[in-house]
Amino acid sequence: MSDTEQSFAGAPLSIGEIRSARSESGADWTPREALICALRALDRDEIKPASLVIAWEGKDDKDKSVCDYFSACPDVLRAIAVLARVSYRLNFNADPE
Repeated sequence: MSDTEQSFAGAPLSIGEIRSARSESGADWTPREALICALRALDRDEIKPASLVIAWEGKDDKDKSVCDYFSACPDVLRAIAVLARVSYRLNFNADPE
């Protein structure tokens, strides 16, 4: 790791992360908490992604809905495949409520 990179390997668990792990609900933590959890897992070598897509949605300054992504994939087809597999897992694990 270079001098300019910060390691999150020792980042403490947040209350939201603990709450989300117990409830198994993404609604119980913030996007920032989820990203720090992912960075912690990366920096501890608990996960070793070959490709990564981070999708997000929110509102712009005019309260218009926006959706975008960050991608670290070899090509767009790999990014689409990652999203398709994650979409399947989300649907498989979806709570029927």
